[in-house]
Amino acid sequence: MKKISSYEKKQEYARSIKLPEIETIENKYSDKRYIVECIFPEFTTICPKTHLPDFGTIKILYEPDKKIIELKSLKLYFVAFRNIGFFHENFTNRIMEDIIKVVKPHWIYVEAKLNNRGGIYTTVARFWSREEKDNIEKTIRLLEGGKRASPIPPEFPPTSTLKLLPPSVT
Repeated sequence: MKKISSYEKKQEYARSIKLPEIETIENKYSDKRYIVECIFPEFTTICPKTHLPDFGTIKILYEPDKKIIELKSLKLYFVAFRNIGFFHENFTNRIMEDIIKVVKPHWIYVEAKLNNRGGIYTTVARFWSREEKDNIEKTIRLLEGGKRASPIPPEFPPTSTLKLLPPSVT
């Protein structure tokens, strides 16, 4: 008989649970190429098994098209996770998919860095673009460059970062 994990069925709602809406604003500079970086250093969710809090930082990096994220609604969206049990991998992917759905960016990178719990730091990241959809190679390169506070060095736009971007960006 197959042993069932004690975590089994604790995330059935990960893709469907109702969360506050991420609102958008019309991008008045949609004819320009630029990058938006949002960092939320006070992210909290709870472990679906132990019900203890997990604390971390969410970083969103995206190239807007016709819409940009309205930041107050993004904060309220993040605060809603404080009352829901989510595994790190699931909430990172849910955040990415919810933003893609409403903002429709050219490309987006989401990174979740969770604080030490039981001696383990966790980082979950994902890169998506219209042309390539999910791109694990770019995710890995951005993570490797993520040892700095921001993947964009002060001399933006550097050629090193431009090599990471989708072909339409470079």
